[in-house]
Amino acid sequence: MIKDLPIEIWDDILQNSPPKVLRSLRLVSRRFSEISVKHLYREICLNDSITSIRYVAFLRTNTRAAHAVQRLKIDYKWFCTVDDSQVLIPRLISRTISHLPCLRHLIIYPHILFCLISKKPGLLLLGSIYCSQLESFRTSFRPCDTWSFATKHATTLQHLVWVNLSHIDSSAAFGTATFPNLVSFEGSEEITQLFLSSATVPKLRQVTMLLQRLPCAADGLRLSYKRYKGNYGLVEEISLRLPKLASLNIDGTPAFLNHSVVDLSRFTKLRHFQWCMPYLCDVRYSQGTIEVLQSQLHEVGLLGARCPTLKSCKLREPFAWVQICPGVWIPNASQRAGSVIFDWLRNGLLLRNLPELPNLLSHLDGYARSMPVAADVLSVYKAAAHLPISDPSRRISTLDLLSLGHELGIWCTPDFVERLV
Repeated sequence: MIKDLPIEIWDDILQNSPPKVLRSLRLVSRRFSEISVKHLYREICLNDSITSIRYVAFLRTNTRAAHAVQRLKIDYKWFCTVDDSQVLIPRLISRTISHLPCLRHLIIYPHILFCLISKKPGLLLLGSIYCSQLESFRTSFRPCDTWSFATKHATTLQHLVWVNLSHIDSSAAFGTATFPNLVSFEGSEEITQLFLSSATVPKLRQVTMLLQRLPCAADGLRLSYKRYKGNYGLVEEISLRLPKLASLNIDGTPAFLNHSVVDLSRFTKLRHFQWCMPYLCDVRYSQGTIEVLQSQLHEVGLLGARCPTLKSCKLREPFAWVQICPGVWIPNASQRAGSVIFDWLRNGLLLRNLPELPNLLSHLDGYARSMPVAADVLSVYKAAAHLPISDPSRRISTLDLLSLGHELGIWCTPDFVERLV
């Protein structure tokens, strides 16, 4: 337990430990029997050289604490001296990790001075470190260091976030590697291309592609800016190499606004697709909610028509779309944002018994329980759906449909309309 530490180490820890560790130690000093070292040191964050040096010394003498650490974050974005960044950071990273045999999650972000660090060979020290249980690795290291470290842990890695902040040398040789258990990958446009062309990933189910991700003093990681040209070739490459991908997120402004739609037809299990600029609302939003939804529905509908498995889609803030049955999409940002549900029934079209109709009725039932106004209309709709097509009562009044549409905000694409008579 902590109470068995030598007094000199105890003094060093109390005076120089990071805030999270310091709070934990004070708590232990009051209740030795109730709080274990394993619980206290499960997650550690180091953010400056002095406390990190003392913490490494603490780990060297307290093996119980070292074996307890499962998640380590090393964040040196506030370093202000070049010497520290070039010498201390690589050495501290390697020494700290070498004392954590049970480490599962590693996050390393030397943000602001990354460019200076990347010119030095010090980070190659990671090549000699091995974490037998490492499951996730998140870093902004230069490509050669990250690739070397990741491939060394290829058999255990399940999640890899590779945010490169400098230009990749196209002449660099990265070789090939197999990541048998990797299920998710996140990286910049260049990194994603590099990774897909160099790695074999049989279990990969999620790819997040960042078209732009720069160091930012405001939040330490992200600085978004507009980019109007999308890389269709990369999406096509992903679909060819990963046809069973379940989720694809692209951080950037889509280039196919009302012109052409990226081809998702090669994906056989894609359920979620996102290509939008975070925190940047649709420029047409000021025109009114209805106009924006009508425009987005056209693009979302085309994507859904080319990819039958697609269940959710987001192209621009603030709306994300959910498909409750083929051709029927709901903007999940606002239940009441829609204008007219089934407005294509104004001419008195008849409803057929569609295979997906129960899903639609089930969805409407959920709204009806909280919206008495829609309940009566829904009962008429459900009754008409089970009548023979020749029955005149199957025809639903236009006014009832308009009323239900204003309440529910459900949107139907033309391909759904064509299956109704």
